[in-house]
Amino acid sequence: LKKAMVEGWTGASADIRTAFLNAPLPREDHDQEGTLVVLKPPALLQRLGYVGPQDYWMALMAMYGLRQSPKTWSTHRDSVLMDLSWELNGKEFYMEPTISEPNLWRILKRGGEGLDDQVGLMIVYVDDLLVLGKEDLVSSCLRRIEKVWELSKPEWLSSEKPLKFLGVEMWEFEEGIFINQESYLLDVL
Repeated sequence: LKKAMVEGWTGASADIRTAFLNAPLPREDHDQEGTLVVLKPPALLQRLGYVGPQDYWMALMAMYGLRQSPKTWSTHRDSVLMDLSWELNGKEFYMEPTISEPNLWRILKRGGEGLDDQVGLMIVYVDDLLVLGKEDLVSSCLRRIEKVWELSKPEWLSSEKPLKFLGVEMWEFEEGIFINQESYLLDVL
């Protein structure tokens, strides 16, 4: 947030909808750590005659409640984000995670001769995204991600309404970005 304030950036947050359901489960034949997940169909489907008592299903995608789903989702999410690129005003942009904090991604503008400029940042936590940069860059980044996954409507930094991200409320004022956790604290109390 300090970098955004110093650079004169704005920001927006969005959630990736049904994130776990977007991640393919690793298969034993493709991944040494893969686990075959076999499920018994719901009894209602058996009573209605859609499946027999001998039928079982193999899960192909991660799902809520599976122990391996969070790791599967984060691995899948990061590999997809690493491959994303997009154009804005005739320039190419892409993202890469920082070495020191893998949930902090640099948004880079591709330059000539390997000299790429950092023009924004993205914080990722499970399925929550906070994108910081110039307004057109933030919009184009979220539009590009939305071509892969369904996103909630972005909430933008403003002075009228707080942007909520991971229990933190943020307002953007001329003097800078103001943050607090008032709603979170009221919920806890």
